[in-house]
Amino acid sequence: MQIIKDLTHGRGADVVLECAGVPQAVREGLEMLRVSGLMVEAGIFQILGEISLSPHRHLCAKNVRILAVGGEEPAAYGPSMRQMVRYMRHYPLREFVTHRYGLGDAAAAVQKSIEPESIKVVLEPWR
Repeated sequence: MQIIKDLTHGRGADVVLECAGVPQAVREGLEMLRVSGLMVEAGIFQILGEISLSPHRHLCAKNVRILAVGGEEPAAYGPSMRQMVRYMRHYPLREFVTHRYGLGDAAAAVQKSIEPESIKVVLEPWR
């Protein structure tokens, strides 16, 4: 989190996309966010546990905006995708995908996804 503060001269990130699917990443994302920043929560699709938050410190004092994507239906992704398109010229979103695998290599992809050098692992069924 300190690297984000250093890169933004203490301001914090304009947009945080939480796609890790780990409850602790939600709190970390909120802590990285600048005042009036946008948090897109697109990683938690099942009950994986709870985290503690300070509603004042993490939400109200920062005046955060949170866009949650439940993933229940394809239309749920629209708002997040529009935000990503809006900010693609400012942020290297394509670089977040660090590894790509074909469907036949799904087991290797899952293993790679938990290794420290992975950011986002993608399965490409057509490979």
